[in-house]
Amino acid sequence: TQDEKSGRGTEKWADGSSYDGEFMHGMKHGQGTYKSVNGQVIFAGEFNNDKMDGEGAYNFADGRKYSGQWHRGHMHGNGTMHWPDGSIYKGTYQKDLRQGDGVLTWPDGRQYRGQWVNGKQDGDGVMIDTKGIETTG
Repeated sequence: TQDEKSGRGTEKWADGSSYDGEFMHGMKHGQGTYKSVNGQVIFAGEFNNDKMDGEGAYNFADGRKYSGQWHRGHMHGNGTMHWPDGSIYKGTYQKDLRQGDGVLTWPDGRQYRGQWVNGKQDGDGVMIDTKGIETTG
């Protein structure tokens, strides 16, 4: 039966979205690719018990792109986020929020290197302006 699917396969839903990859006991488990209704790749990477878990890349509807570590369906661990405006964050995440050490670079070249808490700049860090002048705070 469908619920018992194990091994490699494809599953399609009524809305047109699909998953192509590995299954275990009817759940997405192992390497796989989830595609949206229009066939755009939403997530490519590792799954564990139907959740994104391990290494993978996710394309958000608003144009953001994340590649890195996942845990139980959340960005968690080391990762890189690209925004449509050209901003890039490289660092650690905890349950979808920037947490710990990270570097945010804006399109104009400004940069923040330092600590993040609950998705916000917090703690020791260095701001570098477009001329390369550093401000510690």
